[in-house]
Amino acid sequence: MFSEALDYQALIDSHYRYLYKPHAEWAKFCKISIFLYTARNYIVNGAKECLETIHQGSGYYHDLLKMDAKDAVISSIGTTNYNNLIEKVVTTAKAIHLNGNVDDYYDPYSNKIQTLNANELKDQDRILVPFIFTQSGIKPLTSIEMSRKYVKLFDQYKDYPAYLIALEFIAVVFGVISVLFAKKNNILVYPTGLVSTILFVYILYKFQLYGDLIINIYYSIMSFLGWYLWSKTKGGHEEFPISTISRKEFVVSSLIFLITLTFVALVYHFF
Repeated sequence: MFSEALDYQALIDSHYRYLYKPHAEWAKFCKISIFLYTARNYIVNGAKECLETIHQGSGYYHDLLKMDAKDAVISSIGTTNYNNLIEKVVTTAKAIHLNGNVDDYYDPYSNKIQTLNANELKDQDRILVPFIFTQSGIKPLTSIEMSRKYVKLFDQYKDYPAYLIALEFIAVVFGVISVLFAKKNNILVYPTGLVSTILFVYILYKFQLYGDLIINIYYSIMSFLGWYLWSKTKGGHEEFPISTISRKEFVVSSLIFLITLTFVALVYHFF
């Protein structure tokens, strides 16, 4: 409707700034406010029509339920969708609307974001504007309320033991260092990688993520094997120097790859 009736993107780009000072540009403030209320009502009514389909059908929101039924634990969901349909499907975690939603309203007089229902909105003594169609860098996104929403995605870490967070950080750092050594064909790729995978084995065990745990055990074993083979010498020279792969080695490597791929798939399927 909007795309055919008017250039709404141009309207937003040219008028969104007038939301910040309604007393200075009242007419333009009213123009963008009316548009946002019309757009909000359109989104809300469209969501109502989708509710029956959402409850009966299966879509990409329902894929989250499949994850939750396996070894993934959904503690929070970040979304840029304005409607609340995702909360109708995934009821085990709170959805955090990072760019605003149909229940968020911007108070231009105090630069605050408020989440209100219909009755609470009627009780307001000033015009609040639907917080949708937000743009990167706009003033409302810097409000304390919106900053808190972004932080909330990571609030789960506050309940984790500090030592586990420190171990995870160390594991990630050594993982990056291992990749850098791999790029330089340096044997230190193995000991640094082992620090990372062994730490992740412990962390994943604590959180009972056994699929990823088994994979990291496999990585650790392969790192020990690679470290041993690379460090072997024969007559003062490396027994396995870096060289171009032969056709036979390509076949063997491809076979190992397929076996590994099958192993990983089975681990994630059953664990």
